[in-house]
Amino acid sequence: MKILSIFLATVAGINGLLSAAGAFASDNELTQTEVRKLVDQGEILPLKALLDRQRALLNGRLLDLEVERDDSTVVYELEILKEDGQVIEYKIDAATGRLLKQKVED
Repeated sequence: MKILSIFLATVAGINGLLSAAGAFASDNELTQTEVRKLVDQGEILPLKALLDRQRALLNGRLLDLEVERDDSTVVYELEILKEDGQVIEYKIDAATGRLLKQKVED
């Protein structure tokens, strides 16, 4: 449970960073303003709802978070440091919360 608390605190900090860095998004990456608009319109899940749905899968320390458009799908990309030291990247459909892909980072 302590790891989950640290994870959620980290997410809160990253949300703050996203606010400050919103203007620096890449071509596929959405700005915080774009993400907030999609959440407000009900087109994608808020990050907290996604974390609640995928709590067991996303257990660990959040290292990186991006929200990107992959074709017509908005995707949350999360890099999680697991207790065993592995870093796993998860791609999750932002509208449904469904896991699309996961891979172990080198």
